[in-house]
Amino acid sequence: MRAIMTGDFPGGERIAADGRDIADRAGEPDAENLLVAVLFPVWIEQPGNGRAHTRLSSAIDSASNDRVRDTLTCARLLRETITGAGPAEYRATLRSLGDQIAQPRDMHWAFNMACLASAAANSSLQ
Repeated sequence: MRAIMTGDFPGGERIAADGRDIADRAGEPDAENLLVAVLFPVWIEQPGNGRAHTRLSSAIDSASNDRVRDTLTCARLLRETITGAGPAEYRATLRSLGDQIAQPRDMHWAFNMACLASAAANSSLQ
């Protein structure tokens, strides 16, 4: 993640893929989905990358638990508001998250709140 956050997207993608491979060999059911979450900041910088939406949606559908699914949903919402989704889409996705985001629990929750705040700001600019 550090490489990605400093702008070294190719290096960060390689490190993330290595991490996914290690997690996959260890039997982590969300190994691919966690890779998608790590690559999300790269995709924010590449709004024309249509594959990003497909991968985020696939990861949401295959997430093995609510926390991972909700984190990926928040990431996709932020990306969608950056690429043109408006307030109606934002509100619909927010409703779909229901009680999962109501209580602070962990890093997932903190990430989700940051994504939702940014998405709200983006959707209001449309």
